[in-house]
Formats: sequence, structure tokens, C-alpha cells
Amino acid sequence: MKIVHINTKDTGGAAVACIRLHLSLLQMGVCSKLLTKKKTRNDIPEHYSYEEEFSPSLIKKVDIFYKQKIRRAQREERKKFLQSINRDNGPFSFIETDERVESLSIVQKADIIQLHWVAKFINWETFFAACSRKVIIWTLHDMFPFTGGYHYAQGFEGYKYQDQNYPMLKNSLDPQMAQKILSTKKGILGKLTLDLTLVAPSQWLYQCSLESALFSEYDHYCIPYGVDTDIFKMNSQRCCREVLELPPDKHIILFISQNINVKRKGFSVLQKSLTFFEDKQAVILCSVGKSTEALSGDHHISFGSIKEERYLSIVYNAADVFVIPTLEDNLPNVVLEALSCGTPVIGFNVGGIKDMVKPGFNGDIASETSAKRLYDTIAVFLENKKSFSRQAIREDATERYALSVQAQAYLLLYREKVTQS
Repeated sequence: MKIVHINTKDTGGAAVACIRLHLSLLQMGVCSKLLTKKKTRNDIPEHYSYEEEFSPSLIKKVDIFYKQKIRRAQREERKKFLQSINRDNGPFSFIETDERVESLSIVQKADIIQLHWVAKFINWETFFAACSRKVIIWTLHDMFPFTGGYHYAQGFEGYKYQDQNYPMLKNSLDPQMAQKILSTKKGILGKLTLDLTLVAPSQWLYQCSLESALFSEYDHYCIPYGVDTDIFKMNSQRCCREVLELPPDKHIILFISQNINVKRKGFSVLQKSLTFFEDKQAVILCSVGKSTEALSGDHHISFGSIKEERYLSIVYNAADVFVIPTLEDNLPNVVLEALSCGTPVIGFNVGGIKDMVKPGFNGDIASETSAKRLYDTIAVFLENKKSFSRQAIREDATERYALSVQAQAYLLLYREKVTQS
């Protein structure tokens, strides 16, 4: 059984989840390959890049040259369109690309093609037509696969129908662009008989996809991400604080995000919630992420971007609580990592957060999406933090989210789909 995982990048949250699955399958002896658009790292076995693998014939080169020439004007129009919309809540993507992933031998020889986050990588019309006889499993990392271009809906449910009047496009150069893209997606898939299966890591995204106008007729499964519990494990909080030169007697709140400017990440809500603390000397906010570096101050310590996972594990262990104020999200890897380290988590009742956090056991969920209610939840937790068993939190996370648990679930799915095909 040959599997090829396709993800646009080899960095970012979706890439982390994809790579972890790929590596765990390799450890189990499965023939698994990873294909990304480019390579920025060389530490992943069986990792291939489109740039290295794609070598078209002269005829194809001429064909591609003219198609790119035609698309040049389209790209300019879309560049202007993207400049006309507010993308504070995340990206907006189209479904046409110059890449022809389906022409690569590792894709053609695969028994199962597993798509991940593939925006700006696969060209919908040619890819699905060429792979219509393949078993295709699509692991959803956000909402883009079944929407008219946006990756998170912000409460909008147009993807269940025609995607008319998406609010974020109201003042754009083309307010009905989402409707046009969804219509094109329907047209492409509608004329094909695809062996397509959707896998959502969270119950929230599973339900969204199941109710979508595009994917409602396809098989759906819910398989959570996995986390390396040998790397993200419990260590002495006191020792970890010593390593990081953090005070042993302070309440330490941890926040992680590579881009705090994305509105749905909720960093501004967290900042505001911390202003409600009367004794500001008692609480320290520690953050991880390149975009947090300029925010360090007396009560905010930024560790910047951390690529070494073992070092990141130390940071999780040093914290009293990991706070994820996201307003909309799938199943964030950072929550799995925190729980695997035995660190309690606090967040809002959104997306996949409610799948992972068990109030009173491994953290808590704020009853309202507001700064004041987030503060209330953090304050109550800090008063009772000793009642939380970090060992029990760790054991529960290992049972639910160990890499082997995820890999075994996918193996069952692979065998079922290959047998049916």
C-alpha cells in the first residue's frame, strides 16, 4: 500500500500535523511519501518537492508557457482583488495554480493520495480529473476545501448553500467572488465520480464539512491529530523555570502564535483580559512566536520563534496554564502539546477546543467569548491550580492523542478504502 501525503508547505500548523502522521506511518513500516511545493528542511525521510520532481516534456513546457501567459492577466486581477479585502482573519485562496501535481510519478504510482493543506498547490480542474480513479483522502485543516475561498467562516454559513454575500467581501472589488469559486468547485467535482473521503481532526470541522454544499455526499470520518508524547512529556516545573530563568513564585501564563495579527487568534482578547488582574506583579505572560518578540516587557516575556520541539516542551512545562484565546480554530497542535506535557489549558468554547479540554480535569472553558470572562476563568484556575493533576492530564492526552493512536486509525481507513476500490 503506497501513500503520498500532499501539503503545500513543510512548515506551519498543518504541515506539522501532516509530517507527524507521515513519520509515524513510516515507523509502522507503511510506504509513505511526503510531497510539498518546496523544501525548506532536509530532516524528513521520504520527502519530495514539486520543484525537484516536476520535469515536463518540451510539448508540455510550451503548453505550460502559453497557459501561464494567459493566467498572467488573471493573476494581476486577483492580486488587486486580494488587496481590496480585509484578511486580518486569515487567507483567501483560489483554486487555479500553475502546478500540475497530478503529473508526478509519486502521485501516479500511489494507491492512496492523501491531501492536507493544499491551497496554492493543486489545480482543482486538472488534478481531480487525472486522479478520479484513485483513492483520495482529504484531511481537513481548515474550511477552505468546501468554501468559496475563505479558510475560516467567522460564523458565516454560506458554504452550506451558494456562498452568496460573504461579509468579508462586502467592500471588495468582487463581493460575489466566494459564490463564483464555490460554483466552480461544484462544477469540477460534479462531473466526476470520485473515491473521495473527508477526514476532520475535530468534531466541529467534521460537522461543518458534513453540512457543506460541496462535500455533504461524501464519506466523512473524524480522526484527531497526533502528538509525539516522547518529546512533549512531563518535566519538573521548578527545573524548567530554572532553565528558562523564570521566577519560581509567579503565576505563569503561556500563549503561542506565529502571527498575533490574525484576528481569530484572539491575542488582543487575552491582552485585555490580563488588565483585569489587580495584582499585576503576580502574573507573567510568556509567549512563543516570531510576532511576539517586540512585546516583551516587565510582565510579558517572549521566547520568540522556537523550532526545537524539545525546548518548546520545557516552555510548556514551566507554565501554570496554557491559554488559547482563539475565536475560531480546528484542533490546534499547541493544545495537544500542552496537554501531553501535563499543562492545563484554558480557551473558549469554539472549534476543536471543546474536543480537547475537559473542564475541571485538564483545564477550563470560558462560558463567553469575552476578555472579562476569560479573565474570570483564568483567575479561578490560578486560585485552584493545585487541584489539577498534571500526571492525570498527561496520561489522558497520551491515551487520546499519541501518534500511534492516530496512525492506527488511518491504517484502518486506508485498508477499508483500498478494499472497496
